[in-house]
Amino acid sequence: MGYCKNCLHFTRDNIFFAHCSLTDREVQAYGSCSHFYPYNNNDDYTPSGSGCFLTSACAEYLGKPDDCEELTKLRAFRDGYMKKSESGRALVEEYYKTAPEIVRKIESSGKKDEYYSYINSVVNECIADIDAGRNDAALDKYVAMVKCLGEKLLQIAEE
Repeated sequence: MGYCKNCLHFTRDNIFFAHCSLTDREVQAYGSCSHFYPYNNNDDYTPSGSGCFLTSACAEYLGKPDDCEELTKLRAFRDGYMKKSESGRALVEEYYKTAPEIVRKIESSGKKDEYYSYINSVVNECIADIDAGRNDAALDKYVAMVKCLGEKLLQIAEE
């Protein structure tokens, strides 16, 4: 079971249904339970403790655990590099608004292999950049990936 990105108590049982452990009730997987915790500007809080929506969805799709190397390094990058600047915090906030909808579109696209393969390749490049101390390059690549996916997938919803 993966964590819903919107609530600390909400876990997906499958693609359609989820369970709120706080209220002990079943809810729609992409809805929210009555204990919804939206992202705010509190630097110590991220939804479900991770906030790596695209990378988390990709890791889950590839059968990797929530503490895999990619997620661990990107979370540390977010918390240790991005959140230290105002512009980095703004990017994180925008990501929290955009990424869940991108993941929903990927899940319903019929092209999950294609999208998650793309995400995985970019994540691997970002990890290599982070390991080499090229934080700006890693950030630029990840931001470009999110922008590309957003333009492609969120534009489909508007057609």
